[in-house]
Amino acid sequence: MQYLDKMILTDQSPYVTSDGDWTHGRLQGRQDKDMLLEFVQQIFHDPDRFRMEEMPRMLPNYYPECEYPEEMLDQGAFDFSWIPQSDGKGSMFDSMFDFREVVARGMRADCDPLAYVATWFDSGYQDYRPVLPNITVPVLYFAPYPGTEYDYASNSYYKEHLGGPVDFVELRPGTHMAIYEHLEETILHIREFMEREYE
Repeated sequence: MQYLDKMILTDQSPYVTSDGDWTHGRLQGRQDKDMLLEFVQQIFHDPDRFRMEEMPRMLPNYYPECEYPEEMLDQGAFDFSWIPQSDGKGSMFDSMFDFREVVARGMRADCDPLAYVATWFDSGYQDYRPVLPNITVPVLYFAPYPGTEYDYASNSYYKEHLGGPVDFVELRPGTHMAIYEHLEETILHIREFMEREYE
C-alpha cells in the first residue's frame, strides 16, 4: 500500500556511519562506528555541551578543505546571517516567520536527553541503502555542494539508487542549511515539483 505520492529530501546519507567500503558517513565521512559511540556517550553525559560542539560542524569554516566564498567562511558558530531574511516582496513565507530566527531556535532547542541518545544511536546504525530502490514515488532532492554535514557523494547516491523519478537539484555553494541559503530557488523548485504531473 502506498501512502505517499511524492517526497522532498535534502542533504542526507543513506548510511550516516562510514563502515568498510562505505566512506560517506556524517562529518564529510569522518563518523565511523567508534565516533558514533563516542557521540552517544557525550550526549548521555552532557547533551548541552554536545550540541554546542556539534553546531560548528554544520558551518563551512569547519571544513577548510571545501571551497566556499569568503563571506561564508567568515561566519561564526552562532551567526545565522547567511540565511536570507524576508525581502517583503510577497514571498509565500513572508507572513509566516523569519527563517533566520526559526533556524536559530531549532538548532538551540531543548531536547529530552534520552530521546536524543536513542535517535542518534538508531540513526547511526541504520543502513537504508537496500531500501532506496523500493521508493518509487517521484522525489525532489536538494543536494548542497560541497556540503558540510555530508559529502556530495552521499547525496548523489540517492539520485543513482532511488527507484522512481528524481529531480536532483544542486545548491551551490551550500552547507547543511542550503535550502535556506538558496531560499527563493528552493521555493521555486518545490512549487514546480508539486504542480508537475507524473505518470
